Amino acid sequence: MATICRHHVLTSMTGLGDKKRHQSTLLTQAGINPSSLIPENARVHTDQVARLFQLVMITLNDEFMGFTEVPSKMGTFALMSDLIPQCLTLKDQLKQTARFYNLTHPNIEFDLKEYHKDAVLSISLTDNSNDDQHFLREFLMVIWHRFPSWLIGEPINLRAVEFSFARPDHESELNVMFPAAISYRQNSNRLIFDRRYLSKPITRTRSEIQQFVRRSPYDIMTIPGRQQTLESQIERLLAPHGADRMANITLHDVAEQLFMSPQTIQRRLSDSGTSFNTIKENWRRERAIKLLQNSQLSIEAISERLGFSEARSFTRAFKTWTGLSPRKYRQMFF
Repeated sequence: MATICRHHVLTSMTGLGDKKRHQSTLLTQAGINPSSLIPENARVHTDQVARLFQLVMITLNDEFMGFTEVPSKMGTFALMSDLIPQCLTLKDQLKQTARFYNLTHPNIEFDLKEYHKDAVLSISLTDNSNDDQHFLREFLMVIWHRFPSWLIGEPINLRAVEFSFARPDHESELNVMFPAAISYRQNSNRLIFDRRYLSKPITRTRSEIQQFVRRSPYDIMTIPGRQQTLESQIERLLAPHGADRMANITLHDVAEQLFMSPQTIQRRLSDSGTSFNTIKENWRRERAIKLLQNSQLSIEAISERLGFSEARSFTRAFKTWTGLSPRKYRQMFF
């Protein structure tokens, strides 16, 4: 299931400093019920987490989310991305990125080195004191593995990953985020991969890059190469349907389109920590949040669009998802 552990959800907000009182509000705006984070094994859907990360960045006007002494103002990543269309290969792009951040941000050090068979991308903070739970270092490593993979249109298979901090309690999560041999207490944070990737051409157009930047960090939440999971296939089958029609789509309908038995789908989804109903509910939640934030439709009309039999049922479901009623949630934006 495309989820992120409680640790990363909570630590993403530690950079808020004296704005920590806004944590509960930001969680709710992101569509995360604060009470759902009480269990230590709690996990949150990636769409909700991406929205939370965006909200923290906007609140602080800092793309590094308060984890560096000097902020990286909103728009910095977009400015860097404007340089990409002039890059022919991944090597050009990574060299350009290193020059950009080394010139514009005093707290970040990027470096790309080539060896006989390996390419090594290093990302370090000049001062780790604001990142004592190493959220930013992990986040930057995620970005600069997944964004280059997206730029060349194929997953970059990592040979090894090195972190400058000690082995954390959430080590198992990092093993999933970075499918490679991981070592700790190293001199730098490094992504090590076959240097042949550096000669791969940039395949994305300027408009695609601009759309990626506008959505950031949504499109970096998926591990490269995982787009063909069963959950992703089901989501793509459900997406073209209106929410009201989708509510009536059954597991048997999907199984028929995927040429699989319902039992096989149930078993495989269960092994991934999710279910068909959970996938449908995640879709409904995301659609509900967008409609409440970006439309003037009444609660009753939204309820009907989402396929609920009555507005009260929608309200109960939404309070479970976010901790607020749809009406109170909308008041946070209007």
